[in-house]
Amino acid sequence: MRNINVRIFFYFKKVFFNDLKSLGYLRNDIAKSLIYKN
Repeated sequence: MRNINVRIFFYFKKVFFNDLKSLGYLRNDIAKSLIYKN
């Protein structure tokens, strides 16, 4: 039981950090487009 919980925890942690990274890339893209517009 505990092994399954650990696996789920690491899976969600991985997904969460990937989402954070993609959000960071999105923010960078928005900032770049704003800079290029001005």
